[in-house]
Amino acid sequence: MRHQNGYTLIELLICLSLSVMLSPIVIKLLQYQLRFPDQNVVRQNQLGILQLRRYLSLGINHEIDDDRVCMNYQDEEFCFYQYESNLIGTPGTQFFLIEVEDISFHVEDHWLILVYKSSNRIFQQHILYNAKF
Repeated sequence: MRHQNGYTLIELLICLSLSVMLSPIVIKLLQYQLRFPDQNVVRQNQLGILQLRRYLSLGINHEIDDDRVCMNYQDEEFCFYQYESNLIGTPGTQFFLIEVEDISFHVEDHWLILVYKSSNRIFQQHILYNAKF
């Protein structure tokens, strides 16, 4: 009986046909990952915007600067501002937005508007309507 070295032609054909069948699936998965690499960050920031709206709607005596918003919330001063690449709330360190740049707050037609840059896109969110602004 002879000892075989290498692969037979049928084994190579089976391997080649499996590669051909699986390659479109792998290519589509890679395209999806390249198109949406930051979906978790976007989803987290959407939740952070909802939380920010809730806190600001429950607060009173809002003080708005370009880079921060402070208010009274449950009898203590609460501020939102950018720290490194995050929007945080103090006291404590509660993260609201992650991986953001150039955060600014301004008032327009009684709306508190948050503008920020994330993943090379600029977002503008109407956070809170208040007739006193």
